[in-house]
Amino acid sequence: MTNIEDIIQSGYLEAYVLGALDNNELKILSAWLNFPEIQAYISELQNLLEHYANENQLSPSDEVCKTILNISCGCVCEEYSGS
Repeated sequence: MTNIEDIIQSGYLEAYVLGALDNNELKILSAWLNFPEIQAYISELQNLLEHYANENQLSPSDEVCKTILNISCGCVCEEYSGS
C-alpha cells in the first residue's frame, strides 16, 4: 500500500470502523490514520453506519424492558408500558 487512494480502496478502513482488524492489520493501518483524507473517510463511514443503525433500529418488547428494569433497579416492576 503506497498511497491514500490504495488505503481507501483496500477495505481496511471499513474493517477499522467495524472493529474487525486484527493486531497486524491495525499496525499496518495506524501509520495512515493521521492523514486528513483518511480521517475524513473514516468520519464519513462512521456517519453512514450510524445513519444505517438509526434507520433500522428495533424497539425492545415490553417483556425485555421489564427484565432490564428489574435487573437494573433490583425490584420487580409489575407494570411497564413502553412507548
